[in-house]
Amino acid sequence: MLGYFVAVADEGSVTGAAAVCHVTQPAISRQLAALEAELGVKLFERSSKGLRLSAAGRRLLPIARDILGRVEQGRAVMRSLSTEGTLELTAVCPTTTMIYILAPFVAACGAPITNIADALPDEIYGHLADHRADLAVNSRQPPPGLAARTIIDLPMLVQFPPGHERFADRREVELAELVDERLVVAGRGSAIRQALDEAAHDAGLSPTAVRTTDSSTVSQSLAAAGHGCAVVIESPRFGLRTANLCSGGRPLSVTLHAAWDASHFAAAEIDAMVGELADWARSNRSDPAMRIADDTLTNLS
Repeated sequence: MLGYFVAVADEGSVTGAAAVCHVTQPAISRQLAALEAELGVKLFERSSKGLRLSAAGRRLLPIARDILGRVEQGRAVMRSLSTEGTLELTAVCPTTTMIYILAPFVAACGAPITNIADALPDEIYGHLADHRADLAVNSRQPPPGLAARTIIDLPMLVQFPPGHERFADRREVELAELVDERLVVAGRGSAIRQALDEAAHDAGLSPTAVRTTDSSTVSQSLAAAGHGCAVVIESPRFGLRTANLCSGGRPLSVTLHAAWDASHFAAAEIDAMVGELADWARSNRSDPAMRIADDTLTNLS
């Protein structure tokens, strides 16, 4: 019943829920009616746009998600027992982290992560709350109540074409020097954009021309095409040169955190795996460019 209730809440209609759940519409309607009768409340109200949650339905939805998540955790425990203790974990992280760190770690070390979902930084910890993932890796500070460890501090880099009139052959660039430069930076809630904005605010600076892109790869391509300097954490591509970004002589960086539910049935195993991930990540990058990215791109080519 709860699964059908959540499906209708997500889809906004019995028709949509039936398609998602691969059952008939009457079956969904009967289960909803039985659930409302059992609870003694109306869970949905009809509107011109379909079904919407009632006040009681809004209260029930997070409870239902939690119950369903714990049921799935129980199934995972039983699956692990039936496969002689083999763990099968789901992780969630931003796309860049998946490509350059988490997926290469799984390939190199055989970590028990069998699925990696990608999400925006602001959405990632919600996957843990909804039990859609066992482990989150994110640049955002984990919320209270989760078990967490720092994985790595990734240096922020300025990348530019060879022969740049100001930065050619530089190993470090001060943030203040970028105020009058054209910059290209990944947007959409990216960690690099947040870190850049916070560092500029702390230094009392306001870069005058910042173009946002959908990814750091696009930022690098635009920098190579002469549209400005890319601010990224990835290794240089497209023939770009790179320098560490500093503010007042202090290197700027983006910190990656790992977080998981402390009550997870495999909390001890996740903690040990995260320790291995941190060790692997720190040993597989160089300064200023991440060797992780170089090796990954080589393997993908």
